Amino acid sequence: MFSLEPLDRLTSNLTSSCDQSLILVGGGSIIVDTKKPIKGVSSVMKPEYYQVANAIGAALSQIGGCVDNIVSLDKTNRESALNEAKRKAVQKAIDSGAIESSVEIVEVTEIPTTYLPGNAIRIHVKAIGDIRELNSQPHSQPLVTYDPVPISYESEEEGKGINDVKEQIQAWAFKKSKEEIIDKGNCGTREVDVATGEWLLNDYDVECICIGAGILGCGGGGSPYLARLRALDALKQGKQLRIIHPSKIPKEGFVAITGFMGAPTVLIEKLIAGNECVTAVKTVEKLSRRKIVAIMSAEIGGMNAVEPLAVGAELGLPIVDCDGMGRAFPELQMICPFIYGCQYCPATLVDEKGTIVAVLDCKSPKHLEDLYRSCIVNMGCLGGVAMNPLTKDEVLEKTCLFSISRAWTIGHIVSKACLNNSRPSTALQNDLGAIILIEGKVIDVQRETTGGFAQGKVIIGGLGKYANQLIETDFQNENLVVKRYKMMEESLAVPNPQGVSEPRKSTSNEEGMFEAPEDVLASVPDLIVIVGSDNGEAVVTEELRYGLRVTVIVLPAHPLNCTDEALKIVGPQAFGYQINYRPHGTYTATQSMCPC
Repeated sequence: MFSLEPLDRLTSNLTSSCDQSLILVGGGSIIVDTKKPIKGVSSVMKPEYYQVANAIGAALSQIGGCVDNIVSLDKTNRESALNEAKRKAVQKAIDSGAIESSVEIVEVTEIPTTYLPGNAIRIHVKAIGDIRELNSQPHSQPLVTYDPVPISYESEEEGKGINDVKEQIQAWAFKKSKEEIIDKGNCGTREVDVATGEWLLNDYDVECICIGAGILGCGGGGSPYLARLRALDALKQGKQLRIIHPSKIPKEGFVAITGFMGAPTVLIEKLIAGNECVTAVKTVEKLSRRKIVAIMSAEIGGMNAVEPLAVGAELGLPIVDCDGMGRAFPELQMICPFIYGCQYCPATLVDEKGTIVAVLDCKSPKHLEDLYRSCIVNMGCLGGVAMNPLTKDEVLEKTCLFSISRAWTIGHIVSKACLNNSRPSTALQNDLGAIILIEGKVIDVQRETTGGFAQGKVIIGGLGKYANQLIETDFQNENLVVKRYKMMEESLAVPNPQGVSEPRKSTSNEEGMFEAPEDVLASVPDLIVIVGSDNGEAVVTEELRYGLRVTVIVLPAHPLNCTDEALKIVGPQAFGYQINYRPHGTYTATQSMCPC
């Protein structure tokens, strides 16, 4: 017997509190009685030929053309290579049956390929356009032999908003997945081991920490996705992810600092083995002759914030509610305990093949960074690192305390905002004092992997109330500086067909680079974060691409990163910018989720 229960579940998860129009397609749609009211549905639409459409996408589809090539920049320049790829993608769409005037570029991705000679990059371009009538004009390749499927509506009002169907479906899927996690994880409740005082993580806790770690990563630290899968898999295997308050560290024990080192861009094509950090921790314990009783994150950013959870589960050790940076930074000497004089050697670096590079002593943390950076290039730009374990007093005095709790809080704010159909960036602004710099669209990404880092810049054109603004963010694994272009005038800003301001190229620059931006809006050590405008999750530097709708926010830095001593290591001048650091907002400490 047919039941509308699945349909009821769908309408109960709409992304708007208002009733919505329902589009019925596919053979199964004929059993829905459209004469009876459906909760949450204002009207029911059946496009022409709906019986043979297996999905909404089939009824709304466009013609596409893709180009995916490896290009050597020793033989051409970046702009020429991109223009040629775009031209080919547009031509492929036209040849496949798209109306030439409707074709637009919707995706441009550049991926550096450090394993190929000749400064090679992989360029992926996608163009789409409306389907052309069979008899409208000649084309170089035969079209499909069925008639195009028009969508008709009983009233003009019913047809409104159909262009937003894809966005609504994506938002609903995100919302639904978060609801399922909340149901499994008992959102808002914490499981604490009464005997030990340890916070025992559940699925929802891991999800929140991953979202928060992505934001605290400032574009770096690697995507938390892989580490998230490892952490969730550990829970499925019955292992415990145990978080302890720093005051609970045994006086006679030591805490290992661990995380991944390298260029996160390589994770697009190279997976981790999963045992790199575990091996690094075990090796540094032997070399230091210090009994390790707990694990801590080198940085509370991206994958490096979540990987220690999996390491702790594997070794049966708790994870301390703290980290070494209060965010993510690209270099080892930027870890707070080392800035403030803690011993950093012995240190170990391990690749996915089990190769171990151990350093028993060196003259400075910067020297260790340079040594390991040269090694990491030969290791495929990715490896697990562990450094001399810290004492309890060193953890309490020279690390960023309660950072895992902070990541959870940020993730919880974002998740609840999405479920309540509110903007996550606004929620972060209200609850954490985040400053919104711009909401818009990525219009260009320049990225390369060099010296073991992912370096480059992203240009974002404003939308809505930010339509006359244009900003540029420089990154070295993490976002370093945000700069604003000159006040947009017609001579400088060129609105594209989507209404996004794009910069006019410099007429005097032979390389065709954009005109130099003027004002510095924010810089390290403040947290410069690029998040998705819809879901509020961080977009890491290796995943930035043309067309993404994003919001750029700034969060205040941890006080340990703002002293004169620290600014010499993590301030803008440490990265070559001749500017002075201007703090944005006041840092508000987060209370630990663990009982002390």
